[in-house]
Amino acid sequence: MNTELYSRFTESYTSLCRRLEDADERVSSYERQLHEVLSESSLLERCRDAMGSAKDLLTKSSLTQCERLATLAVRSIFGLDAKVVYDSDASKFLLDYGDGKKSDLTTAQSGGLMVVVSFVFTLYLIMKHKSRRVLFMDEAWVQVSAAHYPRFIDFVRTICRDFGFEILLVSHDARLTLDMCDRCYEIRDGEAHRLK
Repeated sequence: MNTELYSRFTESYTSLCRRLEDADERVSSYERQLHEVLSESSLLERCRDAMGSAKDLLTKSSLTQCERLATLAVRSIFGLDAKVVYDSDASKFLLDYGDGKKSDLTTAQSGGLMVVVSFVFTLYLIMKHKSRRVLFMDEAWVQVSAAHYPRFIDFVRTICRDFGFEILLVSHDARLTLDMCDRCYEIRDGEAHRLK
């Protein structure tokens, strides 16, 4: 009788331990997902802030130039038949699809589109103020979808070449391949190893 009771207890205990391990794994997974969502939320907030800063700093003529550059990015990267415009009455940047159809860039669009437009505004502000020509970026483009990523990188490379920018990008993004970079280093065991 004691042996049978001990056996059932052991089985129950083992089953509970497995359930606890499974629950711990789920909690860890949820914590990782929460961290990713919080990181993306922070990035979106920085994008929204950058777009707000852009409107405060741009004059009417430079605003038009910035809209043109952002429109070029939206069309060439995402294939959207729309223009980026600033609506001074509403104090916001919009995508204008024509025929009266418009959408707010900060609320109705994908995170990737906001990242691209914010990047364009940042570059434009740097060009306008003749500031630094080296940008340091950390995981800055993770929200650009895989479908648009190669065109985005082509756009970035073209802008950097044409306007004399250098970008130092820290990334774990496997979509960024050696052919997309001029130089590439991998940090392994605390040491930098040149890959390209």
